Amino acid sequence: MSTHSQVSSKAAARAYLAPHTIRVRRQQAIAKGVIWAAAGVTILTLVLIVGYILFNGFYTRKVQDFPVTPYVEERVPIAEDGTTMSIVVERSMRIRDITFPKLEEIYTGRLPFLGYLTTQNRQTTAVVYDGDGFAAKAEAFVLSEGRTFDFYGDDVTYAGSAEEIQSILAENDGTIALVPSEMAEGLRHGKVIGLLQSTVIVNPEILQLQGGRRLDHLKLGQVADLISGAAPAWSDVGGPGIVVQEQDLQNNIPGVYDPLPAVPVVPANPDALWAYFDDVYDDASDAPIRENAVTADGLDEYINTVMETPGAIGIIRTKEAMDRDLPILQVERITHWLNLRPQLLFHAPSRAGAVGGLSYIIINTLAMVLFVIVIATPIGVAAAIYLIEYSKQGRLVYLLRLGTDTLAGIPSIIFGLFGMVFFAQFLGFKTGLISGTLTLTLMILPTVIRTSEEALKSVPRDIRDGSLALGATKLQTIFRVVLPAASPGILTGVILGIGRAVGETAAILYTLGSNLALLHSINSPMRVLSVHLYMLIRENVSLPNAFAAATILVVIVFLVNYTTTRLIGRLNRMAGQ
Repeated sequence: MSTHSQVSSKAAARAYLAPHTIRVRRQQAIAKGVIWAAAGVTILTLVLIVGYILFNGFYTRKVQDFPVTPYVEERVPIAEDGTTMSIVVERSMRIRDITFPKLEEIYTGRLPFLGYLTTQNRQTTAVVYDGDGFAAKAEAFVLSEGRTFDFYGDDVTYAGSAEEIQSILAENDGTIALVPSEMAEGLRHGKVIGLLQSTVIVNPEILQLQGGRRLDHLKLGQVADLISGAAPAWSDVGGPGIVVQEQDLQNNIPGVYDPLPAVPVVPANPDALWAYFDDVYDDASDAPIRENAVTADGLDEYINTVMETPGAIGIIRTKEAMDRDLPILQVERITHWLNLRPQLLFHAPSRAGAVGGLSYIIINTLAMVLFVIVIATPIGVAAAIYLIEYSKQGRLVYLLRLGTDTLAGIPSIIFGLFGMVFFAQFLGFKTGLISGTLTLTLMILPTVIRTSEEALKSVPRDIRDGSLALGATKLQTIFRVVLPAASPGILTGVILGIGRAVGETAAILYTLGSNLALLHSINSPMRVLSVHLYMLIRENVSLPNAFAAATILVVIVFLVNYTTTRLIGRLNRMAGQ
């Protein structure tokens, strides 16, 4: 039969279908489409949620406003005789550059802890090379006029040789040293980081409130646009305009603004401007500067020109701007780094979790899970055995099941309230592992009991009767026949309960505690991953660390579920054999 004939036959067959059959088939197709759509939306939602958490857990991208431009200097001129300075830190320190204000804080003793810059638990050891008059030049560069490092106490260590600096770097993981640039490369225990010290200053009117808005920062690259003419007016970057007087308006509508031109102030030696352009153009010496730029000779004339010229913008060193309290326009900077590093799994947390790792918290979480399993599993399974194998199915059992189902739907915060009042206060266990574990046990018992009941019910009655007929006692039948057959279902219930316990926060926040220390006794307060995640977000401690903790929590739940699935499959195969 030809293809055309086959098609004609099928069309004819469809033509003779009853209307009811056609309607049923159409309904089936619609139902199938709805089911597929619902499944697709569910899977897509799951992928988006988990994917977003994992992505931010492993990788962090942060946008910040800095009082300096992104231009990084690794060889910083600090004296008119050509002396250049480099900043050297201990090699394992997670820092690539530092702003001038932070450098000043370190060498005046106001930043004794480097963790907020490096996310590592390290105390600051400030060092300066003291040979060939270098220390005096470094003091003059970093500090205000007339001040010395000694003025601020003993916060700065003087080193007379490269060997001494090398020794300090090897012994102190929080070392930061100011050394001559030619010495920096020979310090094998250290690495050179850059200094951010170019600051954008503007005419004061640029920072004034206008139309309910104020320009307080520029995005990356907008400084170059203002200087080169790509953004000819301040309004092009969100800045102010010129107020047009009402008598000058043809339409007599007040509140109209004309564009305020951007006027770059160029020093006679425009290294400061070109330094910024190094991050924007391939050849900074060919960077365009708009035609209306004003040239100024000398620092004082340069600053006065910026302060007196409407719409003026200039770039000078941060120290010069800070010493004169000049209006500074912050510049947006984008930083990105690997968030979930191996060190995070092995280092202890510090400073409320803002720095350090998660090792103690992970161990505490696993210890809590182990205690909950040890306590909840035998109690839940024993209760299910009694309800199925021994109890008479009457009103009492009905009330027990109703109470169990009710407990399963109670909000976890109520369990937390009960645990705090009963276990921590009335029984005197205080806030700690035992109070938190017992609270979580009460919370997951309904799940364990009900799933264990269903698993025991699924075991055929014939198996029980066969065991009893062979002379086994009821207890032997339960432990040697029924429980092995029901173990996959029981294990599923236990894992569902554990999954709820691992992610629980409200029930254990006031019973388990939030101490960052490592668990050392069954009554010691501690913090687990879910509580740590909550505290990091609620107190705005560290969003990257919060995502890292969330990622580890997701991985733990996944590993538990995967292991359980494999174990259940193996038990099912053994039961089938």
